[in-house]
Amino acid sequence: MKLLAAIAERRTAILGAAGTLLLDQISKDLAVTLLVGEAPVLVGPLALTCTRNPGAAMGVFGTWPESLRLPVVLGLTGAVLLLLLPLVAIRVRPGRARQFGIALVIAGALGNLIDRVRHGAVVDFLTLNPGLSERFPVFNLADVAVVVGALLLLLFLRRDDLRPGAAVLGLFSPA
Repeated sequence: MKLLAAIAERRTAILGAAGTLLLDQISKDLAVTLLVGEAPVLVGPLALTCTRNPGAAMGVFGTWPESLRLPVVLGLTGAVLLLLLPLVAIRVRPGRARQFGIALVIAGALGNLIDRVRHGAVVDFLTLNPGLSERFPVFNLADVAVVVGALLLLLFLRRDDLRPGAAVLGLFSPA
């Protein structure tokens, strides 16, 4: 019964995460189908162009051999989801913003993890219009979810954690 009550209490966040994950996967499938080999499509301040990122964020570890890269990236993803995210979450004020922030980070991490398993690399397809920025990283909706979720968590940190001299996330004391 407690599990059902916990799920019911978090249903908005769970539905948000599921919806985010679904939109991420659909958008990546569309990018692979419609944009591969095509010139970038300009849409206002954005450009749509399909690339595959075998590494982590912004290509980190991209040149490593796959036999080493995949375990490292999967290990880091697992560490964030299982260790860092819970530590951050306990320092954020309870409420829907915290639930939704956590849900977005999890959905984004899972979206990119699914890509690594399905495609061997993360499918990225969004960037800034080259007229606005010649060199801007290519990203996807999962990346946006992680960033928005992390920002929500940061915005709703408990005020005690923001005062001068406060321990960072309760892990480290200031020197």
